[in-house]
Amino acid sequence: MGRTKRVATQKRIAPFYSVHPSVAMMQAWIADLYQKTGRTLDEWIDLVQEEGPEPERRTWLKAKHGLGTNASWWIAQRAEGKGMEDGTRKPISRRPKAMWRQCSKASGRDQADL
Repeated sequence: MGRTKRVATQKRIAPFYSVHPSVAMMQAWIADLYQKTGRTLDEWIDLVQEEGPEPERRTWLKAKHGLGTNASWWIAQRAEGKGMEDGTRKPISRRPKAMWRQCSKASGRDQADL
């Protein structure tokens, strides 16, 4: 009988960090929006900016287009230019700016680099 060659397999290691559940939820919502509504997020934002009544955009989206509470809230916020802060770079700590200045001076880095 011939010998069979054994091939070593590597064990998959799960990543140490994962996406926060709320971020994953928003990513999934944006990805599924077209399938659920027939419009992409950008198309919804354009529609709201062109046709949506200014003070009642959320209720207009719910009443006229049948969107749920959360979807109408998120779309209306994005149309107003809000709700996109997740891409900005902000300090993790809530220390006052004076503390950031001290840290940046001590490390030789500019505050904009933090």
